[in-house]
Amino acid sequence: RLWQSTPEVEAEDHPEMALQLDAFLRAVPRDASHAGVALLPDGSPSPADIERVVPQMVYLKFPLIA
Repeated sequence: RLWQSTPEVEAEDHPEMALQLDAFLRAVPRDASHAGVALLPDGSPSPADIERVVPQMVYLKFPLIA
């Protein structure tokens, strides 16, 4: 299946980026070390690490075109 999208780059909305990174690492915790984020004993990503790394990242959005 093919989808059309116009990619958007987000580099300034750090609260949104932190939420998205947290959600991603909860879904795919094996990628936490690649993002520079430690996992806490309960398996959740470290909020302090997320705050530290987010300013160095960009968030790519791919909104679908109807």
